[in-house]
Amino acid sequence: MTSWKTFLARTAAASVMGSAALTLAVFAGIRLANADPGGPITPSGLTYAGVLRTSAGTPYVGAATLQFALRKGSTTAPACTVNVTANVTAAAAGAFSVAVPLDTCPRDLFDGSTVSYDVTLVGDGTVLAQNVPITAVPYARFADQVSVGNDCPVGYTVDSSAAPTILCVRPLGVGRDEVVKVGRDATAFWVDRYEATVIQRSNGARTTTIDARLAITGQWATPEARSALLAASRAGEVAAQNVTWFQASELCNAAGKRLMTRREWFAAASGLTAIETAPGSGCNTGTTTPRNTGLGAMCESIWGAQDMVGNLWEWTDEWYTGAGILSGTLSATPNQWPTLAYGDDGLWSLNSRVFSEGTGASSQFNGVPAAALRGGATGVGTRAGVFAMNLLHAPSQRDPTFGFRCVIPR
Repeated sequence: MTSWKTFLARTAAASVMGSAALTLAVFAGIRLANADPGGPITPSGLTYAGVLRTSAGTPYVGAATLQFALRKGSTTAPACTVNVTANVTAAAAGAFSVAVPLDTCPRDLFDGSTVSYDVTLVGDGTVLAQNVPITAVPYARFADQVSVGNDCPVGYTVDSSAAPTILCVRPLGVGRDEVVKVGRDATAFWVDRYEATVIQRSNGARTTTIDARLAITGQWATPEARSALLAASRAGEVAAQNVTWFQASELCNAAGKRLMTRREWFAAASGLTAIETAPGSGCNTGTTTPRNTGLGAMCESIWGAQDMVGNLWEWTDEWYTGAGILSGTLSATPNQWPTLAYGDDGLWSLNSRVFSEGTGASSQFNGVPAAALRGGATGVGTRAGVFAMNLLHAPSQRDPTFGFRCVIPR
């Protein structure tokens, strides 16, 4: 079971129970759990506590049934309603604490949106608390360390050895999975520190043979196969190659992640445009062999993501078809972004004329959707870069120069 964090809300209210006036000072917290990497995020309980006193200031003794109505965002209708009885003893001096089960609440209630609650005294209908937020933290669903700025996703902890990079790690088989935080506050997300490696969930060992379990179209052979493999971001590994877009997407999903969007790509690659192909930059764009993960410290974005330029083309969560006005045939010479604005990075096949897997290397198709590969690879030279984009390939195509990396939140 992964770690918890409690999000606090405070309020005060007055109520009448029979002839006794009660003052209620409360705090509430939501606890989230994720038992398995890649598994669903599960709300486990709302803790509600306080002190009950009579109008004379003496501790209240007895049973008080409270009704909790939880709602998401600005909606007025409650998403779920739960009744809980607090039994206040004389020894407790009015203090109580109740666990409010959330099994009946929708699973997507705690998705990072603000969730608020009302508390009503059952019997006379007195409202003890109203519109009190309990998850007003952006991306609270993924928070592990709210006290330090919501730095890591659930299941990950901060490794301070990489400071100022915010490096978050989790055990995964014989190694660990490493992601870095990109951005701040509500726009923050976490991206794989390295290009992804495919590992076996059972022991964490790297595997290069996936087709028998995961077809090039992303279809798993069996339910057992679906639970066998996942993507991991680990140093000292050979990054996954020869994977299709479909396979990359499924392997990210298996790890509780997904492929990067265009916005996330540019944000995560920030800072690389100044060093991507400069002499001694360390970006692997001029060799013929991809290097192992963890060797790209000299080709690192300001957030700590390595080898987003060069080494391997990386699949992103983008498809295009008929996107451009360029005529023509596929060519080894790409089109270019305007040199002054985009550093001479290459653009391949804006007219979405693609190669497709299983039809021969020379087979080309007009109008077939192309999945975007970004960043460049070995041998691309100065045409590699943050803005380099390859639209030569259908999502079912693969190549030794194709890799990927994943992002959280899912």
